[in-house]
Parts: sequence; structure tokens; C-alpha cells
Amino acid sequence: MNLSLYEIRSEMYSLIDPETGEIRDFDAWQELSLSREEKRDSTASWIKSLDAESEAIDNEAKRLIERRNATRRKADRLREYLAADLDGEKWKNAHHAISFRRSVAVEITDEDRLVAYLMEHNEDALTYQMPKISKTAVKEMINNGEEIPGAELVERHSIQIK
Repeated sequence: MNLSLYEIRSEMYSLIDPETGEIRDFDAWQELSLSREEKRDSTASWIKSLDAESEAIDNEAKRLIERRNATRRKADRLREYLAADLDGEKWKNAHHAISFRRSVAVEITDEDRLVAYLMEHNEDALTYQMPKISKTAVKEMINNGEEIPGAELVERHSIQIK
């Protein structure tokens, strides 16, 4: 019998007499009960396997990201080294052509003074962000007896498979 947990539960409920609450077919009940135990066990094993695979993928992704970042840092250091050697001069051979492109970037030397100036002269140069709610702080406030409109503590149950 290859039923889902839902189907097994439904079959088990169908074996209960609604008037008396007694089991109509005890042998069928036991068979379904064993099937349910096997299904639970195999589902829990499958979850653990998927969790382990997911963790292995995460670890591999982290390793690859670290490797990518190290490679980028090395390329940046070599780029700076070569740029310092060329000192803005073009260079070319059969394999490579190196040139420099000018760019102008804003470097902020005193953020407080700049913000004060922009607030007075050109507020369009400032962007504002919505405040972010700290759920940890809100939880602490509620636990300390404060009534917080728009927030409440909700108990949740998360399955733990060992």
C-alpha cells in the first residue's frame, strides 16, 4: 500500500465508528498504523537528506564565492600594479592594448557638512529611506508589558528532525 500520510489518516478515520468511537476493523487499523509509521520515517529521512544536500550546496557556494572574491582581489592588485608602472601611458603589443579612460567621481570628505549644505541649498540631492522595524526590539517591548499597536506575539511550531 503506497498511500500518502493524508490518505492514510483519512483511511484510519474511516475505520472509526462515528457513533461509538470504536475501531471497526482492528487489523486494517494496525496495517495503516504501520504504514503511517514507515511513511513518517521515510519522510523524515528524506527531509534530513535534503537538508544535508542543501547545506552542502551552501558550503560549496560559499567556497566558490570566496574563491571568486580572492581572484577579483588579485586581479585588482595586478591592475593597480600595472597602472602604477604605466603611469597613464598607453601600451600595446601583439596580445594586449592598454589605455586609460578618465572619469570624474565625487568623493565625500565631510558628510555632516555636506548634508547640512544640501538641506539648505538643494534638498533634491538627498534621498530618504523608510525606517526599518527591529522585530527584536518590538518583541522585547511587548515582553516588558507594553501594548504595541500593529504588532503581537505569535507562537509558532517548527518541526525538528534529528
